[in-house]
Amino acid sequence: MSTYSRRLSPRRVEDGGLSVGPEPGPGRKSASVGISMPRLEKLDKKSRFNALQLPSSFLLAIVGFGAVCVLFVLAVVSLQQPAAVKRRTAAELETINRTVEAAEGPKVVDVELDELRGFLDSHLRRKRLSISIVAACHNRAHDMDVSLQTWLRVKNVDEIILVDWSSSNRASFLGSSRRSGELGKKLVLVRVEDQKEWVLTRAYNLAIKVASGSWILKVDCDTLVHPDFVDRHPIQKGAFYSLKFPRNSNEARLSGVLFAGRDDLLNVHGYDERLVRYGYEEKDLLRRLSLLDGRDLDPEYISHIPHSDPTGTTDVGSIRIVSSEVNKAVLESSKKWTEVVASDVDVPSSYKYTIEGDPKRAWWVSAEVQYTPHALEDVVGANNESALVVASKRVLHDKYSVPWDVVSNLSTENLFDLLLMVCSPILPGRILFVDAGKSMISVLSA
Repeated sequence: MSTYSRRLSPRRVEDGGLSVGPEPGPGRKSASVGISMPRLEKLDKKSRFNALQLPSSFLLAIVGFGAVCVLFVLAVVSLQQPAAVKRRTAAELETINRTVEAAEGPKVVDVELDELRGFLDSHLRRKRLSISIVAACHNRAHDMDVSLQTWLRVKNVDEIILVDWSSSNRASFLGSSRRSGELGKKLVLVRVEDQKEWVLTRAYNLAIKVASGSWILKVDCDTLVHPDFVDRHPIQKGAFYSLKFPRNSNEARLSGVLFAGRDDLLNVHGYDERLVRYGYEEKDLLRRLSLLDGRDLDPEYISHIPHSDPTGTTDVGSIRIVSSEVNKAVLESSKKWTEVVASDVDVPSSYKYTIEGDPKRAWWVSAEVQYTPHALEDVVGANNESALVVASKRVLHDKYSVPWDVVSNLSTENLFDLLLMVCSPILPGRILFVDAGKSMISVLSA
């Protein structure tokens, strides 16, 4: 197929038009089009466009390619929004897809314990053969702020589980955890909501269950730990460490420190969660671990933050002794915790968990209590009296030599008043007599 073309004349351009040569006639060969660039530059804009006009299909292809590029950029930007964090968090939990957005970041709600531990294992890359420090506190953020710095420096410790048991100063706990720089990394903060009273047994059992370490170092919020603690106490299967013989008041406050295998603790179901008042929970746990190889914990590698007695005029130590005696008496007349759990008479506390915060930076866990076992003091004892009343009478008789005929006639109010009186530093002395009929208690100073 022949193509008709014209040769542009070499003559100069006049009046904005092109001067062309004669039309090709018969016998004259067609010549290809030729354009001299210097001459093209002299053309006006419209003439230039006409001279260099591209096919319309090629222009449409360029426009389409540009639109595809814009859509791709928008898609990449959208993936960087919080919604992507939400999807990524749910993906880490695999089976969980119940995420809602909040002002402080994404939340993953209604998480079971196994799901929570799976998330922590994958997110923190936790190792099963490791060591965990566990602590539980209630309104002790000022102590924890100091102690936490020593916990973070302990060698060979892979994680720290800190339970905030419904503290009124929740912001202080979160602030201290954030300042450590390890929140959501080495430090896992678990905040238990809406509990009116501090219950040590339930708080520490929760911490032990969340922890991943094969060994657990249980400390109080005011316990300072030496960096070489783990090196000083070699790990050996079937063994555990506790402070058996405190030498002074500082060491007496460290009697709750325990270094033991996590499986060994879970095999005896941890602390007896039926004990809701202070005292004897540590001794009860050690008694149930007694079949293992109990070893002495070196007190040179732990210490206690000294603080004043918050009650001022009450001898807290003496009252705690009585409280411990009451708990001991109640347990001696009750079924063992391991037997209770094994027979499904009662079960340990259960929780629903929510993961809050930013998974990329700092996050924490909120725990909502679903169930708690019945307190031992609510168990009905002899003569339809509560077990607490029965145990209190035993303490007065066995420890303070109050006659049974007097104790049995005391009202509940007088019973507890008498317990407080024998512990009071204001009225040191011995009991002279107790007149139950007149609700009178007389004390003779020593």
